[in-house]
Amino acid sequence: MKARLLLVLALTLMLAAVLTGAAGAALATLGPYRPGQAVFAVQYTAEHAYLDLQPGPQRRAAFGLTLLERRIGALEAVKATAAEVDVLTAVNTEIEHELALLQNVPAQDESPLRAALVRELEGLLVELDQLVYTPSASPQGFIGFRNAILALSLLARDASIPLANLYDLARNSSAAAGGQATAAPGEPTPTPQAAIDPRMVLFPPGSPGAVHAFYPLTGAHALLQCQDCHVEGVYAGTPNLCSTCHAAVRPAGHYSGECALCHSPNAWLPATFNHQAVGATNCQQCHANKRPANHYAGQCSACHATAAWLPATFNHAAAAASDCQSCHTNKRPANHYAGQCSACHATSAWRPANFNHQAAGATDCQSCHSAVRPANHYNGQCSACHATSAWRPASFNHAAAGATDCQQCHSRPANHFSGQCSQCHATTGWLPANFSHSFPLNHGGANGTCATCHPGGGSAYTCFNCHNEGELTQKHNEEGIPDYISRCMECHADGQKHDD
Repeated sequence: MKARLLLVLALTLMLAAVLTGAAGAALATLGPYRPGQAVFAVQYTAEHAYLDLQPGPQRRAAFGLTLLERRIGALEAVKATAAEVDVLTAVNTEIEHELALLQNVPAQDESPLRAALVRELEGLLVELDQLVYTPSASPQGFIGFRNAILALSLLARDASIPLANLYDLARNSSAAAGGQATAAPGEPTPTPQAAIDPRMVLFPPGSPGAVHAFYPLTGAHALLQCQDCHVEGVYAGTPNLCSTCHAAVRPAGHYSGECALCHSPNAWLPATFNHQAVGATNCQQCHANKRPANHYAGQCSACHATAAWLPATFNHAAAAASDCQSCHTNKRPANHYAGQCSACHATSAWRPANFNHQAAGATDCQSCHSAVRPANHYNGQCSACHATSAWRPASFNHAAAGATDCQQCHSRPANHFSGQCSQCHATTGWLPANFSHSFPLNHGGANGTCATCHPGGGSAYTCFNCHNEGELTQKHNEEGIPDYISRCMECHADGQKHDD
C-alpha cells in the first residue's frame, strides 16, 4: 500500500512539473502579456529561461530579437496611455540584452541578424513617432531616447562596424559623456575614451548631444550620421546655416538666401517661398524670365498669388489699368462696340455683360442697333420704346416720339373705325377701348352692328339701309330741307323723328 502511494505521489509531482514546464514554454514562445500587466514578470522569467536554453550564440541572439519584436509590438496597445512608459522601459531592457548577446555572434553569422536588428530599430522609430503620452509627459527624455535609437540604427546599418562592437560603443558613449560604465564580473574592461572613434559615440538618452536641441535633427537631417556634418570628429564650430552646407547643390540663378525660407528639412520638394518673410515685393526681379509673350508687363502680384501661378485674377485697380483697349483689342469681335470694355464688362469676367449707355454717352441707338430692327418697325430711336437693360418689356413713348398720326403705324381691322386710334384707344394698350358714340347703338334694331349705319367701315354713315330714301327726300323737301342727307344728326341726334 505504501509503495502504491509513493508511486501516485511521484506521478503527481511529475505531472505538475510537466504542466509547469508546458505553461512556462507557452509563455516563453507565445508571449501573450505585455509590460505593466500582472503576469508579465512570470512571462519575462520564462522567456529568458527559454532564451538560455537555445543552442549557440546565433540562435540565442535570434530569439533575443524575437523578444525585442514583442516589446515593440506592445506599444500599439498602449498608445496615448501612461502604460507607454512601462513598455518603453521593457524595450530599452531588451535592446541592452540583445546588444550583449550579439557580442558572442561569429562574424560569418552576422548578416541575417544585422538585417533583423535594423528592421526592428526602424520599426521602433515608426512606433515612437506615433506615441502621445510620453512625448508630452517627458519631452526632453523622449527626444533623447529617440535620438539614441536613431543613432543605434545608423550604426547597426553600417556593415563596416561588427555587431559585436555595438555593445561597447553604447557603453563607452556613456563613459565619454560622464556616465559610470564599469565592467561587470567576467566582462572586459571598457575601452578608454581616447580609443573610441568620436564619429561612433552614442550619446546617452537625455544628454545635450542626444537631444541636439541647439539644432533639432528632424526630417532628412535625422538620417545623417554625425560625420556628415562633424568632419573628422570636430564638433566645435560646425556651421548651422543651410547655405553653408548646400551651396554646391543650388541651381544656377537660384534665390541666394537661406534654404529654410523655401524648403523644409524633410525634402527639397515641395518648396514654398515665403515672400513676406524676405520682403520680396519686386516680382520682376526673379520671375521676368517666366513671363509669356505679350504678357502684362507689370508686377506679377497684380494677378497671381504667392502660393501658385494659377488660379490668377488680374487686379485692375492695383495695376491702375483703366485703358482696356491697351490689352484687349485683339479679343474684340467684329462690329463690336469700339469704346472701352468697362462700358459693358466687369473686371472679373467677360460675361455677364451690361452695356452702360450713359457711361459710354450712347444716345444714338441707330448707330449700333439698326441691324436688329424688324421689318416695318418704327424707324425712330430705340429709346422711344425700349430700356437699355433689355429689349423687352417695351413701351412706346408716343409723346416723346411726337407720334400723333396713329394710322401711320397701326393698320386697322376690316370694317373698323377709320379715324385716329386715339379716339378710342390709349397709348398704353389697345384694350380697354372707349369709343364716344352719342347716337343710339340699338337704333332701328342695329344692336351695335356698326355696318348697319357705317357700311364703309369709317365715320361716314347712311340711314338708307333702314329708311326709304325716296320717301325721306319727299318729306324733307316739303319741310324745306333739301340737303337733309348730310345733316341728319342736326335734328335726329337721339334717333327720334321730331315731326314738329
